[in-house]
Amino acid sequence: MAAELGDADVEGDPGPGRGPFEDEGDAAAGERVGADALAAARFQRGGAVEQPTELEPAQLFSGDEVALRQARDTTGVEFTAICWNLFHGRDHPPDAALRTWRSRLLRFDEQNETHVQVNRDLTTEFATLLAASAWDVALLQEAPPRFAEPLARACGAEAHRALTSRNSLAPLRALLARQNPDLMASGEGGSNLTLVRVPGKLGGIAERREIAIHEGEPERRTMAFTRTASGVCIANLHATNDRPELAGEDVLKAARAASEWAGDLPLLFGGDLNLRPAEHPEAFERLEAEFGIGGPPTAPRAIDHLLSRGLELRAEPAQLPTERRELPLDGRALRLSDHEIVEARFEAGEPAALPN
Repeated sequence: MAAELGDADVEGDPGPGRGPFEDEGDAAAGERVGADALAAARFQRGGAVEQPTELEPAQLFSGDEVALRQARDTTGVEFTAICWNLFHGRDHPPDAALRTWRSRLLRFDEQNETHVQVNRDLTTEFATLLAASAWDVALLQEAPPRFAEPLARACGAEAHRALTSRNSLAPLRALLARQNPDLMASGEGGSNLTLVRVPGKLGGIAERREIAIHEGEPERRTMAFTRTASGVCIANLHATNDRPELAGEDVLKAARAASEWAGDLPLLFGGDLNLRPAEHPEAFERLEAEFGIGGPPTAPRAIDHLLSRGLELRAEPAQLPTERRELPLDGRALRLSDHEIVEARFEAGEPAALPN
């Protein structure tokens, strides 16, 4: 479903977009529970991406230690979460006339009075924008797998990456995508990427898990489940696009696994659900009724959401102004991604008050 310019509730095309390798659905090589542990160095927000410096990896605690830390740390933890589909690391100007075949094939820059269209690697630009933003945890979808380390480093965060589809021959795909990201598009491969700022309010990542929430046609989808040292758990997923019946199944499968893994701990459940509450309210009703996962959706026709269980909502999920995903370039604006950034604020109460 194409986006309609001017409708604040409508986000980018929920499809993966849009390249010559679209129909390939091979599973990620080496899939395992406990995905990549990517520790990151601190970074001064708003600056350029620095070279990595060494940090100790996130410590994995024994069951008793985790329980003690949860009992101590979850009281009064207030944090900001964002959700953003990165559009495979590409820009998306509002004027469709700038998205030309000349740019896509020959890598020409296009521009009008207000915006530019570029066809080049934008790792630094995405890292700069995210590093300058105020958040404690970021749930990112359609993230090129090669983005995990530089984004974590730039943001002073630890990362949990769960690969999705088209990730065979990853080094070759990454090389081609650096040369021509618009032509490769989703053909580079994808991932759900969760970033937790450290030392931060949530205390870093204590556990990483993942699950495939959809296998086979049209393509593989996964959920990254992250338990922080504070006890707050995060489920980050990207459901099937253009097939609401499949998206609903994906979301419920993810909710079932996340609820089981989180137990009685507070749970943040979000991502690109590819479900609009105005069109498919039953999916959101089932999340609330069966798993206690609820809260106000971002907007009636939004597809990116931040829902929760066992968390107090301090600021409702809302799309940030479009300008918040733009960077200045030669007197014009470079607009990153075709999705708006969604932001919400939560507080985790005392463990004794959490639902059983």
